[in-house]
Amino acid sequence: FRSGTGTDRTLAVARCASLAVAPDFAIERDLAATIPLLLLFEMPVAAFFRDHDPAALLGGPVDLGLIAGNEGPAGLLRDFALLEPHLRPGGTVVLDLGGGAGAAEDALALGARLCAHRPGLEISALATPPSVLLVARLPEPGALARADATPGGG
Repeated sequence: FRSGTGTDRTLAVARCASLAVAPDFAIERDLAATIPLLLLFEMPVAAFFRDHDPAALLGGPVDLGLIAGNEGPAGLLRDFALLEPHLRPGGTVVLDLGGGAGAAEDALALGARLCAHRPGLEISALATPPSVLLVARLPEPGALARADATPGGG
């Protein structure tokens, strides 16, 4: 699953069923040659989730999501909350905060907000110039119960 900017840069590396949502697309490559199923929805992300079920379209829960932050950290958090119910347990979402001044601080604040939104979320931050990325992984089923049963809580 890919949302945010409508460029084909990240879709070009996909080799599995893929779904992308953006207000507009700028596709410059023949992606159909390497992606077995490619679904493009040219619409706002919130409208997509209101009208469509990505798991039904892809034939199962989403394994990997990539959300680009055109609307800043608040937009990333909103899009994560929309995507999360469609992720498989243990699924991963990469949130692209872009670059520039304040991106690292935004990543730290967004990571804290994501953890408050979803207890048990594993968060990693990566500086990958020109962007700062947050990688959020959902817990596997029972992971929180196992951590709670561990002496010291995990």
